[in-house]
This record gives sequence, C-alpha cells and structure tokens, in this order.
Amino acid sequence: LTLRPGHCKGKLRDEKPRLDFMPKKLPTTARRGGSIEARKQRAAANREALLAAARFWFAREGYAGTSLNDIAAEAGVTRGALYSQFADKRDLFLEVFQQVLVELNEAAKNQSAGEEGLWNRVEAGYRHYLTLSSERIDYQNILLIDGPAVLGWRAWREMQAKHISPDTIRSLHLLMEASLIVPVDPEPLANLILACLHDAALSIAYSASTTQQRERII
Repeated sequence: LTLRPGHCKGKLRDEKPRLDFMPKKLPTTARRGGSIEARKQRAAANREALLAAARFWFAREGYAGTSLNDIAAEAGVTRGALYSQFADKRDLFLEVFQQVLVELNEAAKNQSAGEEGLWNRVEAGYRHYLTLSSERIDYQNILLIDGPAVLGWRAWREMQAKHISPDTIRSLHLLMEASLIVPVDPEPLANLILACLHDAALSIAYSASTTQQRERII
C-alpha cells in the first residue's frame, strides 16, 4: 500500500492524525528466569509489550513497512518470545486490530453518552466514531487502511459488524419504540448504516485533508 495517512508518496498531506501513545520496553529483570508464576507473569508482560509495540509500528509505518524485528526490538523481547505468543505478523496484526476496534467503539459510545435525547445520542455516536477515526493515526492505518488489505474485505466487515452491529440494532429498537423512526426489520437497516459508516470512514482516511472531508461528510 502506497497511499497512507501521513505517508502518501508524491504529495504531502496538510495534516497528520495523532499518535498518542508510545510502547514501553520491559525492564531487563522482567526478562529472566524464575518460578512458574514468574514465567507466567513475564509471558503476560511480553504479550502486552508486543501488542503495544506492534500497534506503534503498524500505526506509524503500516503493515507492509513493519517487520517483526522492529516490533521485538521496540518491545525489548527476543524473536523467540514473540513467536511464543503469535504465529506470524498477520496473527499479531489481527489481535492489534481487534484491540483497536473495541477501543474505538467504546470511545465513541462514551463520548456520546452525555448527549441529551435519544436521537442526539445515537447521532453523536456515529459522529464521534468518524471524528476519532480521522484524528488518530492508529485508528486510521490499522482499522481503515491496512485492515481490509491484510485481513480481507469479508473478514474485515465481519469483525466490524461483530463489534458495532449489536449496538446499532439496540439503538434502532429504541428509536422505533420512541416512534422516532418507522418500525422495520432492524438488522438489514443496521447493515446499511454500517456500510455507509465504513465507506465514510474510508473516504476520510484516504482524503488529502481529513478535516475538510470529515466536515463535508458529517
């Protein structure tokens, strides 16, 4: 992939999404022998460090531009420790993708919770989803740019639907019960809404100016 937020070849974007975190390397003492319990704790710490490092590299350089050596070095672990946790780079990317997807969905819901009125809360949830996905480079690159390419379009949509569809269907039920929308089968309508949301998010991610494109769409 050559077109990437903040890394587009041939032209510069007028802005770059944020990268708000840095992975933490494990202290040397955490990477040595010990009891069974200590080894379990070290394995869990290794996994956490690898996920943070992978997220950092996938966000900054993209899937194709990141090597397992980069990730292991950033996490402060060996390649052997990495392979004891993940089968390959795609397996690691999949876990990071799911982590970031859940985080974005929860963040959008939390930011819309304070809105007054059911309609405003539902609308704000989607607005915050698009805003957050355009402001954060990890959300953009991992979820929107590399996600479909690495995981495949069908798997990408299924994972998006798994985490977003249930909330959308519940919202539609509430809107129908409040007579704010016409009663219909909520599942097909939820799929249509998600398709529009995903297309809008991709349009923002691939645009030269995320702010202008987001304002046009929202």
